[in-house]
Formats: sequence, C-alpha cells, structure tokens
Amino acid sequence: MKVEIRHFDCPACGAMMVYSPRKMSLLCPYCGTDKLIDDETDRDKFDLRKSFSNRAKFSPKKVNKSGKCPKCGASNEFEEFAFAKRCEYCDTPLVSDYFQEIKPSEILPFKIPEKEAKAIFKDWIGSLWFAPNELKRVVDTQKRLDGVYLPYWLFDANSVTAYSGMRGDAYYETVNVRRVVNGVERVEQEQVRKIRWTPVSGVVSRDFNDLPIPADLIIKPSLLRKIEPWDSKPARKFKDEYISGFNAREYARGFDTCYSDAVNIMESVIEMDIRRDIGGDEQEINSMNPVFSNEKFIHKLFPVWTTHFRYKGKDYRYLINGFNGRVSGERPYSYFKIAGLISLILLILSAIAYWDQIRAWFGY
Repeated sequence: MKVEIRHFDCPACGAMMVYSPRKMSLLCPYCGTDKLIDDETDRDKFDLRKSFSNRAKFSPKKVNKSGKCPKCGASNEFEEFAFAKRCEYCDTPLVSDYFQEIKPSEILPFKIPEKEAKAIFKDWIGSLWFAPNELKRVVDTQKRLDGVYLPYWLFDANSVTAYSGMRGDAYYETVNVRRVVNGVERVEQEQVRKIRWTPVSGVVSRDFNDLPIPADLIIKPSLLRKIEPWDSKPARKFKDEYISGFNAREYARGFDTCYSDAVNIMESVIEMDIRRDIGGDEQEINSMNPVFSNEKFIHKLFPVWTTHFRYKGKDYRYLINGFNGRVSGERPYSYFKIAGLISLILLILSAIAYWDQIRAWFGY
C-alpha cells in the first residue's frame, strides 16, 4: 500500500522539523527554530461494552506500507505495524498517514533527550556486576539509541466482588517428642504450629484506572513492566508532530487479547484485596465473583529509548523509559570475571590457611 508521508516544514528555512524532547516542541535541526505544538489534553475514552459489538475492527491487520521520502525521493518500506521511521537513505523523518481502525487517542511525548538517555544507560551498565567489557563498550560506540513510541491499550473499571473462603489463625500446642541423644532416648517438649479454620464471606471493592497493557510484539512484556509505571497525567492528545523524528508502531495485539490480559491482572489484584479482607495468618478463597462496571478503554502511545547488544550469539535488549528514565534490560555475564573472582577468593583463603599453619609451627 502506498501511503502519504506527513512532514513539518520549518517556517524560517523550509527544512523538516523534528520533535525535541528537551523543548517539548518541534525543532529545526538546521537553523534552530522551534515551533510550539498546540497543548491539548482532552481525554477521549471509549465505553468498553458499547465497543464490544465492533471489537472485530480492533484486530490487528498486517498491511505492507511504503512511502516516498519528501526530501530525497527514495521509496521506503515500513516494517510490519510501523507507521513512523527515518528515511533509510537521507535520515529524513517519515510519518505515514495510515492507521488501523483505532487511531491513538493520546500520546505521552518523549521528555528525556537521547543524550541524557545515553548517560542514564551508561550509569546503569556501569552498575552491573560481572558485565562483559564488550557490553560497557556498547555505550561508547553506539551512535544512536532508537527512540520508539509503543502502543498500549489502557483500561478503566469499577469492580465489586463477593467472596467466600476460610480464615486460618495460627496457634501452638505443646507435644511430647521422643528423641535419641548420644544413644539415650528421652522425651522433649516441642511447640507445634496448627491452624484454626473459620468460614468467612464478604464483599470487596476496587477501582482500576489506566491499567496499561502492551499492544506490541517486538519487546518482551517482562522488560516493559520494569520501566513502569507510566504516568498518564502529562499525556497529550495524539498529534503527528510528536512522532516526527522517531519510530512509532501500531497495535499488533488486538483489543480482545489485551482486555483478557487486563481482566487477569485485575482479578489478581482483587484476590490480594480479598486475602487482606479475610485477615488471619492464612487464607483460602473458595469462590470470588467480580462484577465489573463503568468499563472504558483508550489507545495510547508511550515513549521508549531502546538498543540491543549481541554477545556470544545471543541478542540482549535494553530499554529506557523516555519520560521518567527507568531502565531495564537482559544482561550477559562474563564467566571469565566470575572465574577470576572465585580464583582470588580461593587464593585469599589459601593464604589465610597457610599463615595459620606458619603461626602454629612457631607457636604463635
């Protein structure tokens, strides 16, 4: 599919402007002119139940997109589910005008510039024990971090849950225990922990707001969770201007799948609420019946700086939250460094033992 490419011309020199995290505005990389982006914060959430009849529309659709660079004229192919990138030939920002059925309603713009993200990443790498030297060289040799906006579905819900279960309160009884000590059998008293169970029932309430579920497939959810939480309050109404100069991706995980993930997370939280409500030392939940109401959702983009490192045939990915600077990553270990530390410890222990032996010889 041929798509139109959106771009933003500098009012002073005509060059193409990019979004600047430091200025939180469009910036011309040539003459330094900046241009404010209209600051809109109106939230446009969708009623979840009303949308169920159209949820088939929210399934991800693979579309092969290509667009012509407005600067060099070269044709650029977009990766699957990508809608913004840089020109492969001249590095010009390319923003496609194509979206799937649901266009992002909001965007949390990058706040941390690339230079600052690199410094944060370098400090994090430096704090890793037993990291290979090659890993620490990644920061020094990496010319550019990849700035990408990742898609999320965010869910709201009010919940009321009736439950039944058992409350366990611990108590101790003194019992006689026969033991053989040095060949002699004797009776000793011992405290044994027991549980007194009492049937319980009750109702708990919990409201969920902006529960984020990743809608992309390129980054492991376990890595994304480590750079949370995402702050929704500074989010802005989605505009292409925030994307200029960055990569951006559409949802590759559909609404139904992500809603199911959200329900599982909400039920896990509700289960913890029930256990706290039951109290005691142990709890058993026999039944829980959550009823959700006022369910809403919104499609949003969040900013991530990312890079990767290949070590001994395996790829390791690193993420920096583009708004708050949290870092997560998969890390390799240098077994040479670990072996060196073990050898040093063994050497020290041997020296201590040898010194003790010398002292014994001379009667110290």
